[in-house]
Amino acid sequence: MYAKLGGTPWVLPSQRSVDREIIIGIGHSWLRKNQYMGAEQNRVVGITTFMSGDGQYLLGDKVKDVAFENYFDELLKSLKQSIVRLSSDQGWVNGNTVRLIFHIFKPIKNTEFDVVSQLVRDIPQYNIKFAFVTIGNTHPHILFDKNQPGITKYGSSEIKGQYVPARGCNVILDERTCIVQMLGASELKTSKQAMSRPVLITIRVPQGSYNSDDLNNLLFYDLSYITQQIFSFTYLSWRSFLPGEEPATMKYSNLISKLLGKMRNVPNWDADTLNYGLKRKKWFL
Repeated sequence: MYAKLGGTPWVLPSQRSVDREIIIGIGHSWLRKNQYMGAEQNRVVGITTFMSGDGQYLLGDKVKDVAFENYFDELLKSLKQSIVRLSSDQGWVNGNTVRLIFHIFKPIKNTEFDVVSQLVRDIPQYNIKFAFVTIGNTHPHILFDKNQPGITKYGSSEIKGQYVPARGCNVILDERTCIVQMLGASELKTSKQAMSRPVLITIRVPQGSYNSDDLNNLLFYDLSYITQQIFSFTYLSWRSFLPGEEPATMKYSNLISKLLGKMRNVPNWDADTLNYGLKRKKWFL
C-alpha cells in the first residue's frame, strides 16, 4: 500500500561505475478480436518499465496499440520520449556516461538492435552503452546439489528441497550465458513442490550476417555484473518481503500486461490514462 501511494519501501545498495544507469523492462501483449483461444491476434501493445540501478521505480509507459509491423517504430518513439523525460527530470549533463540494460522475455531479432541503436544515435549528447538481456525458464538445464539432504519446517517431519541447490547458485555456460537458481530449499513452500528450474540469463548479440561494426562500441557485455544485478532485482517486488523468482522489471511488466487485459472489458476504460496520471504510480502492485 505504501508503494501504491508513491512511497519507496526500500532500494538496493549500488556502486556507480557510470553516471546514469537505467534498467528497462520491455513486455508486450497481443490483442485478440475476441476472448476465444485461436482468435486472430492483429494488434500489439507494448509495456515498458524504467528503474534506476538501485531499484527505484522511475516510470512506466504503454506503447500505443498498433499493428505488429508498426510496433517497433512506436517502441522507438516511446523509448525516446521516456529517456528525454528522465534526462530532464534527473538533470543529465551533456557528456554523461549512460548505461541502458533492457530486460526482455524472448529471444530478440535484429530489429530490436536497430531500434535501440537508432535511439542512441538520436541522443548524441550522452555516451550511451546498452545491453539486451533475455531472462527465462524455458531451457533444458536443471541444477542439483547432491550434498543437500533437504530441510524440515518447524513442527513438521516433512523434508523438502532434497538435492535442490541454495538460492543464488549459478553456472556460467559461456561468455554470454548463465543459469541461476532463484528458489532454493528454504524458499520451497512444501515437500510436494516440484524441483525448481533455474533461470537462464543470456546477453543477446545481433544474429546472422548483421553488420555490427558500428554497434560493438555501443554494447555492454559484462555477464557477471548483469547476473548479479538481476539476482538483486528479485528482492525488489514491493508486493512481498520475500525474494521472487523473477526480477522486478519482468514482474512489473507482466502485472501491467495482465491487468490491462482485464480492464479492456471495463466500459469507457481508456488505457492511455497510464501515460498521464498513472505514469509514475505503482498502481499495479
